[in-house]
Amino acid sequence: MTSNSLKDSDLYYIDLKSNDPLDLYTEWHSEAKKFSKGFTNIICLSTVSRDCCPRSRHVFLQSYDENGFVFYTDSRGRKVQEIAANNHGSACVYWIFTNDKCEHIMKQVRIEGTIEYLPRNEVEKVYNAQPLYAKIRAHLCHQDTVVNWDELKKHHDVLLEQAKIDDSFLQMPEHYIGCRLIPTWMDFYASKNKSIADRMEFDKNEDGINWIHRRLAA
Repeated sequence: MTSNSLKDSDLYYIDLKSNDPLDLYTEWHSEAKKFSKGFTNIICLSTVSRDCCPRSRHVFLQSYDENGFVFYTDSRGRKVQEIAANNHGSACVYWIFTNDKCEHIMKQVRIEGTIEYLPRNEVEKVYNAQPLYAKIRAHLCHQDTVVNWDELKKHHDVLLEQAKIDDSFLQMPEHYIGCRLIPTWMDFYASKNKSIADRMEFDKNEDGINWIHRRLAA
């Protein structure tokens, strides 16, 4: 095959350096942070309603480590009601960027697992480090309820003025909670330019510690 024909079609190869999917996620995320012009910590989180209807929304991924993927939310909202009824959830992140070799990179990671709540002391540390607008949002917005914009704006301005007078005014509300998606399955999809994508699937072993991986057709 000539070099010119390789420009028209090729097969991408995911090079695994370990059997731990978190290592691959970290590698890909670091690459995305280096070259992407957009946010790299936004995931599409999916839950299931009581009547078995899937619902998805984008949330900010606050952190991730060997214990799971962490996000923060309003306990009064629909997503937490769904998690309480069925703690299985999934997430998807998609990164598109051009690297330093002028290659157009497309990478997707899908995550499935169970969702647990974080201890209050961990949540409070994160809340206290949040910027002012995030703290105001936590007090202002009762997630998923119908609102009147003018009344909401008036309430916002009152909270803002009070916070300017006393920066300790906006203490963490009870409904501000943290959640962790603990993965039991992960799927990695990658391609570049006109290459056909490669995929790697990881399943958590029965011991709950180790992972089994396999290569899949895209």
